[in-house]
Amino acid sequence: MRNAVSIIIPTYNGKNLLKENLPGVVLECSGYAGETEILIIDDASTDDTLEFVASEFPQVRIIKKEKNEGFSKTANKGILQAKHSLVFLLNNDIEITSGILEKLTNCFEEKDVFAVQCKIISKIEDKDKDYLNKFYLKYGLFVYKYERVSLTAEVLEMDFVSGGASVFDRDKFISLGLFDENFSPFYFEDLDLCYRAKLFGWKMFYVSASQVYHLHLGSTVKSNFSAFRWNLIHKKNYFLFILRNLRFMKICPLCLVSIPAYVCFKALKGNFYFALGFVLSLPLVFKKRKLHRSFQKKNILFVDAPLVPAGGGQISLLNIVGNLKSFRPFVVFDKNTELMDYLNKKGLPFYAQDVSKINMVFVWGRIINLIKMINPACIHCNSGATFFTFVFALAAKILKIPFIWHIRVVESGGIKEKIIANLSSKIIVISDAVKEKFNGLNKEKVVKIYNAVDIDKFRPLDDVDYLYEELKLKKDVKIIGVFSRLDKWKGHKLFLGAAKIMIEKGSDCSFLIVGEGSERDNIEKYIRDLGIEKTVSVLGHRKDIVRLMNLCDIVVNPSIEPEPFGRTIIEAMACEKVVIATNMGGPKEIIENEVDGFLVEAKAEEIADTIFRALNNPAEAVKMGTNARKKVMGMFDIKLQIKKMQEIYQKAINKR
Repeated sequence: MRNAVSIIIPTYNGKNLLKENLPGVVLECSGYAGETEILIIDDASTDDTLEFVASEFPQVRIIKKEKNEGFSKTANKGILQAKHSLVFLLNNDIEITSGILEKLTNCFEEKDVFAVQCKIISKIEDKDKDYLNKFYLKYGLFVYKYERVSLTAEVLEMDFVSGGASVFDRDKFISLGLFDENFSPFYFEDLDLCYRAKLFGWKMFYVSASQVYHLHLGSTVKSNFSAFRWNLIHKKNYFLFILRNLRFMKICPLCLVSIPAYVCFKALKGNFYFALGFVLSLPLVFKKRKLHRSFQKKNILFVDAPLVPAGGGQISLLNIVGNLKSFRPFVVFDKNTELMDYLNKKGLPFYAQDVSKINMVFVWGRIINLIKMINPACIHCNSGATFFTFVFALAAKILKIPFIWHIRVVESGGIKEKIIANLSSKIIVISDAVKEKFNGLNKEKVVKIYNAVDIDKFRPLDDVDYLYEELKLKKDVKIIGVFSRLDKWKGHKLFLGAAKIMIEKGSDCSFLIVGEGSERDNIEKYIRDLGIEKTVSVLGHRKDIVRLMNLCDIVVNPSIEPEPFGRTIIEAMACEKVVIATNMGGPKEIIENEVDGFLVEAKAEEIADTIFRALNNPAEAVKMGTNARKKVMGMFDIKLQIKKMQEIYQKAINKR
């Protein structure tokens, strides 16, 4: 089934243009395999446009405005009134060709696509030419151009699309606050929107086979505005766009010189449009952007300073943002990270912003502007007591936005932690072990929500045969695994000590260590020192964790310090594996000893003995695995966590 499309045609005194071009739109809809609707958004026309459309095209939905306000406000009204997931913004002076809807909507199979533009033919001699919309920075100036290209493919990526002949993802469009109506009546609202979309990792495409004809001589702009006025509007909005987005262009110092110099240069050459436009843009630069989101899903800004490679906290964050239903997530990291690949595939918006004490003076304004651009209902912080966290907590306080701090570590953050805790509206802890740090705070401020797992992803699987060959393992051998970051406190040496004991007692097992971290060299040296390198494999960072867990007979969590939670424990339990964990911190809240797992002292002998017990009692192990998955489904399912998270967001919003 094809994507459903709402075709939105803003019009002002456009009866004659619609009479010529609307029949082609209706015909295209009738031949499209998906559901469609056509909306005429009338910008307070004074001719008989409405009567004509109602009479000749009764299948078309008409929305009449009482006041003439220009393209951006009229298009925004249409976007909000549209009922389908894709919206095709089409000028009334555009003549479409057959089959364009199918070609355009095909591009939205990738979730990170924001908009797709037709090939716009303004002159017949340009029919065989192709142009990509590009923008770049040069000498501190923003330059946009329509660059002629030789086609290497039917679909090519470009920097921005035209608002008069392009299909947009409606939900992404609304999440960005729609067109900035300060660009009214026309020009640069589409480029501004696409610039914001690119900031958050979304893509724009050009489809050469979807051709439309643009009859400039009949356009509303040319027929209703003098050359002086539309030239002035164009230059005013050019500078407005630059000044609005200056901090994100990261060229502020150079612009302070280049923009005034450019304006003066143009004035000396007799072109006063630039000077007048620049002056007219200044009062609008700090004018608040009107945002149309109140009755739609509200935005939540997630911020994190992720580990490299990503740890359990980051995986938990991705689980949340990937499963939100009632809110739209925006994610800001402190650096570029591999987590962005996941967000790209999901079509979720993200932005990388370095925040350090050294560059704080330069980025503070950008952070404030970034938050205003996203306009979040609340900010959900996933990082610890860092400077990055403090900056966003302070910004949230200044902007009066609820700040929710998600704490995933047991260690105290000292005075920094206390300051951020006081700036927070709500503190989420992942276990009682973490909650103990905040015993001095108001009990209503701190809430416990366990980490969760996607039980549809982490489940028993049979298709793991390829791993035996890859890892050179015998199929009849028992496999014991550890899944964690390679840090000293994670207890890998304790696990290896247990492996050594088992090997000395004649056990025919293979041992896997999955994960990456600073201790890898020390762990590999310790394996060699113990002389067990033939039976122990250090696999490093892997993406096929679910299948590796299913390959194992037993999963061990041998931490020698209290775990804040123990995410891999519930992942293994969801796969119906026997889990053995040291009896400290979060695991004590997850596992009921000898019912759905084992809790042991942090001693190599006790871990080895428990592994032997599980291997020698297969019926008990099967029952324990069944109980383990049942517990995960009842306590640690991602659906339960998301429900609780969304309740917290809503309460914070209501209180605000």
